[in-house]
Amino acid sequence: MNVNKKIPVVILNGFLGSGKTTLFRNLLYQSKKKNIKVAAVVNDMSALDVDGELLGNLEVIEENNSLLESIHNCVLSSEKGIQKLDDAINKLCTNKSLKLIVIETSGSCHPLPLVEYFRTHKQLMLTKVFALVDCWMLVHDYRYGEQLIPQMQSNLVFLLFKLFLKPKRRLSCFSDSCDYCFLKINNLFIIIHNHFLRVEPSMEKSLDDTFIGAYLEKAKVLERLNRFKEAIDNYNISMAIEGPTAFTYLKIGGCHEKMHHKDKALKYFFNSVKEDPAFDKGWIQIAHFYFSKKDDLKALFYVNKAIDIDDENVSYWLFYSKTNHRLNYLEEAERGFKKTLELGGTSLDIWIQRGDVLIELGEIEAAKYNFVQALEYYPESEELEFRLSGLCFKLNDTEAGFAHLLNGLHINSEHIFIIEELFPDVYKSQNVIQFIESYKKSDN
Repeated sequence: MNVNKKIPVVILNGFLGSGKTTLFRNLLYQSKKKNIKVAAVVNDMSALDVDGELLGNLEVIEENNSLLESIHNCVLSSEKGIQKLDDAINKLCTNKSLKLIVIETSGSCHPLPLVEYFRTHKQLMLTKVFALVDCWMLVHDYRYGEQLIPQMQSNLVFLLFKLFLKPKRRLSCFSDSCDYCFLKINNLFIIIHNHFLRVEPSMEKSLDDTFIGAYLEKAKVLERLNRFKEAIDNYNISMAIEGPTAFTYLKIGGCHEKMHHKDKALKYFFNSVKEDPAFDKGWIQIAHFYFSKKDDLKALFYVNKAIDIDDENVSYWLFYSKTNHRLNYLEEAERGFKKTLELGGTSLDIWIQRGDVLIELGEIEAAKYNFVQALEYYPESEELEFRLSGLCFKLNDTEAGFAHLLNGLHINSEHIFIIEELFPDVYKSQNVIQFIESYKKSDN
């Protein structure tokens, strides 16, 4: 079955008395207002099925009893509970107009067996797991949640749970402390403070948007941990929920590239710009791909596409410059370096690269002016001083040439090879040789 046609499932999990049923009732009321057909599965450990009775008396359920399945007198995460859940789900899925299934677990239910159950389900997709937490209980029973941290850290690697912290009116300071404890467990927690578990319209949008983003954030973390296959799986889940995006295609391509799947990487990079032709990050990634393959003409073609979209991006112009330089298109390379500097890319390396290209072009005066400007930013750079020394000698400004040579030697005499490489005729001149030898003797 197409993953996009699967019925979404939401699980409400949390401590006993944390407000699951109250939140569930409010969600059902909201679904009725929006004319969204929602089915409910309720798990209650008691033989009396209290929660099932509470929800069954709601108008939205009374109007259609086929929308409620109650599982009581067992834990939903147990083997028996999973079997009962499977039976309940099969009944609910006979309703072809069903848009969403919400499951309220008992307070003692472990959510992970449910996650595993829905992982391979052909008709349903688990899209949300909400964990409800009562701040007052955390404060008094678990020292603001600190006592829970070691146990949770040892059992859970990634949590996509949304935490509803339900503070009393005078406990906002307590909820802040609880936030800190939970974020120490996992900084990807999405924490929503809510009084009396009322579902406001703005909160509904936040719930949907942030949960979809949770898969994306999990994928990014997995990617940073070099767990690229798992990252790709989570990027794909994100696309299954909200549809393909240029950004997600780009991220999947990046994972394939890091796994050395070059052909797949390039395919996804092209998918990103096919999805959004104005996605400059996709074009620049394609340019980098071809640059790494030493196909510089293609790299230049695609970096130009990125620049056409964002002509004020410093990194694009720098890449443009390097690509042109490698193609020996020196005038275009110099133009790119100049543009990079104008846009604020004033690192020492950029000043040097532009100046060296000007030297290659024979633009001695322009190169000197470039390095004089750079010296204002980097007054203690021997690389600039030795270059200026060579240029001044080339321009027959001997006094300035020796002054810059002395400055360079004072800063780092080991880099004298710069003059030897860029200005061999200057380096071999008798006056310069004698000056360098004299400096070395005095320095010793």
